[in-house]
Parts: sequence; C-alpha cells; structure tokens
Amino acid sequence: MNNVISTWFTTITPFISLISTVVGACIAFLAAYATARYNKQKEYEVEKNDRNRQRIERIYKLLVMIKSERSNEFTQVLQHIHHGVPFSEKTSAELPPLIELEMLVSLYFSSLEGKRVELIKVIHEFGAKQVEFRYKDYKKEPLSNKQADSDVIMELLFKVSDQIEEMQKLLVDYAKA
Repeated sequence: MNNVISTWFTTITPFISLISTVVGACIAFLAAYATARYNKQKEYEVEKNDRNRQRIERIYKLLVMIKSERSNEFTQVLQHIHHGVPFSEKTSAELPPLIELEMLVSLYFSSLEGKRVELIKVIHEFGAKQVEFRYKDYKKEPLSNKQADSDVIMELLFKVSDQIEEMQKLLVDYAKA
C-alpha cells in the first residue's frame, strides 16, 4: 500500500506546480470576472439614476414653463378685460410642455399620473374660461362684471399654481430618493 502511494506521489509531483498554477489562474479569472460584473452593474445603476434625475429635472422645468405660460395667459386675459387689449398669438415649433409632460410621466413616472390628470383638469378649466373671456366684449361691461371675471380667472390660475407646486414637491421627493 505504501508502495502504491509512493508511486502515485512521484507520478503526481511534476504536475503539482501545474495544478496549482491552473487553480490560481481559475481563481484569478473568477475574481476578475466578479469584479468586472460588479463594476458593470454599478455603472449601470449610476447611469440609470442619472437618466432618472435628468427626467425628474426635465419634468420640473416643464412645470415651470407651464406655470409661466398660464401666468402670461392670465396677464393677457386681464389686459383684455380691463383695457380691451387683443390677445397675441403664440406659435412654436417645439413640442408643447403639456404633451412632453404627459409623455415623461406616462413612460417613466406612472405614480405621478394622478397628479398629472388633476393638473390637466385645472389647466383645461383655466383654458375654457380664457377662451370664454377672450371672445367676450368688455367695452360696455360694468367694472363689477370685469372684476368678477378677473377674480374667476385669478382663482383658476391659483388652482393651476397649486397643482404645479404639489407636483413639484413630489418631484423633489423623487430626486432625494
């Protein structure tokens, strides 16, 4: 029995360095593979977070643009009601902020969909009154009627602003997460 072990040991001895080299290479390969996979996963997460942050920032900017547009429209309505100034037409080749907002929320932030729908609802109310007041002749209207219509459009502007601010607060929470 000792003779068999001794023969086996003398036969294996030249291969021990080869086996240890192969095992060491396998361990090094597995370590390199695991490190590369870990780094790739981390890089993917960082890029994903960057894309989400950019989308959150874009939605925030769109909300600011929408608020600014409504404020400008409000000013035009007031000038029309109180001073008879005609509305100026705005044309743009860009995608309207409301459409881009809808796209971003629908594609990436479905949890904001309820707030987006509420925002659209108050914007439509504001727009409907704006159109109604736009085609109303205020030249012979008494000041009390002009003031009542001004108050209505101002209240609707405040509703739009409130909805935008609520959505912005949610976006701030998303950005912190």
